[in-house]
Amino acid sequence: MYACDSMRRNIVIAGAVILAIGVILFLVVGPILAVPTLNKIGQENITHPSTLATLSQGQALNFGPYKTGQVVLFSFNDSANVPLSVTVDSGEVQVRETNGIYVAVAIPTGSPGEVHLINNYTQPLTVYYSQPTTLNSLSGLLGGVLGVLLGIVLIIVGVIVIVIGLILRPKT
Repeated sequence: MYACDSMRRNIVIAGAVILAIGVILFLVVGPILAVPTLNKIGQENITHPSTLATLSQGQALNFGPYKTGQVVLFSFNDSANVPLSVTVDSGEVQVRETNGIYVAVAIPTGSPGEVHLINNYTQPLTVYYSQPTTLNSLSGLLGGVLGVLLGIVLIIVGVIVIVIGLILRPKT
């Protein structure tokens, strides 16, 4: 009987340790890894384009050159409130609109890679844009997300192990 109680207690303790590690990963390690990357993105820079330029039809603002794999972020809007064309010399570009502000994320796959904001309309447009922010990679953000996800998994496993330890009955 004593051996079984000792085993149950050890299972509960192991579950509590797993749970504690999960909580630490979820609340501390994940955010610590992600925060520097998020701060580097700079919400003020991304959401408040403040540099002014007038672009005639087909004219472009060119940013760069950037190294392969660098993440380039900037925001823009224009006098007609229409999406402008954003391109990168060999690479990936995503543009999303939120409240009339377009946020562009470009990742050049060739070095050096330039990012271009092009007036693809027939009339001249006044463009407001932010100076691009660069990240060497998104590994810090990815590490933070993985830390949080691993924390969630360990919390679940820890709770299951604790419950198993509490409901385990001695053999009769």
